[in-house]
Amino acid sequence: MQRCHGFLNVDKPRGITSFEVVKRVRRFFPRQKVGHLGTLDPIAEGVLPLAVGGATRLIEFLMDVTKGYRAEMVLGGVSDTQDAWGNITVVADELSFSLSDIEKVLELFRGEILQVPPMYSAVNYRGRRLYELARQGVEVSLEARPVTVHLLQVVQAELTQPPYRVILDVVCSKGTYIRTLCHDIGQKLGCGAYLTKLVRVFSGPFSLEYAVKLAEVEERLAAGDCSLLLPLDFPLTSMPKVVLENENDVIRLKNGNNISINAGLAAGPVLVYTLDRDLIAVGHLAETKGKGTVLKPVKVLGTQ
Repeated sequence: MQRCHGFLNVDKPRGITSFEVVKRVRRFFPRQKVGHLGTLDPIAEGVLPLAVGGATRLIEFLMDVTKGYRAEMVLGGVSDTQDAWGNITVVADELSFSLSDIEKVLELFRGEILQVPPMYSAVNYRGRRLYELARQGVEVSLEARPVTVHLLQVVQAELTQPPYRVILDVVCSKGTYIRTLCHDIGQKLGCGAYLTKLVRVFSGPFSLEYAVKLAEVEERLAAGDCSLLLPLDFPLTSMPKVVLENENDVIRLKNGNNISINAGLAAGPVLVYTLDRDLIAVGHLAETKGKGTVLKPVKVLGTQ
């Protein structure tokens, strides 16, 4: 396949890791880099954006995006992995509270909250992944991390007979573990809870509505069809743009040099284009004494 650069909005199936998705897509780009923009657990499905080729150099600018999920949890038990794929212990055979009680508890988890990462996660602890330690039966004391839950609401609840299921819509900041959120809600309710299903419906500008099933992605890439790839600037459209009309400025910027420019924009990050509208870099505009506005290259896009 010819060299292609851009983003893939993949609909990840349940049951495989994010790394496996990357591995399967990378087969079609043997001389290029491929990476994902945020891990999804194997139990989860939905939006998993991938970066191909030069797009991998933009991943660092896309890690803080807000994400949205549809989550299903079961009340009345706890899991050592905080989801349905772990060892489950029944805590309550019957529930002694109502939907309104659940709503009151959810209020405690909206806004900025503190969350302790689960042991079965890819968090790095002293050079090792937590899930590696968990599989060896090693427990470590972890500090709670601040995350933000922008939206947390009940979509559906079945509380009359087991299994007691609650479906939630969640919009949150990066680094939020939805299975931990479900576990912590269960602890506050006093009955325990664990995640049974999770769908990521959006990650920044990448939405499930326009995501492509992994099987279709593989089929089309195998046929040499690169039209699935979204442009390099697709997830960065809110960033101001600068067009370099002088070819010498393009060359100097590509070589890592600052250039003086009259952009008419405020200081800050910008996307830098050639006159042919090719994205060549992420830059930063800064005011300097005696030189006016200077454009500094932050990340020059090559052919990864």
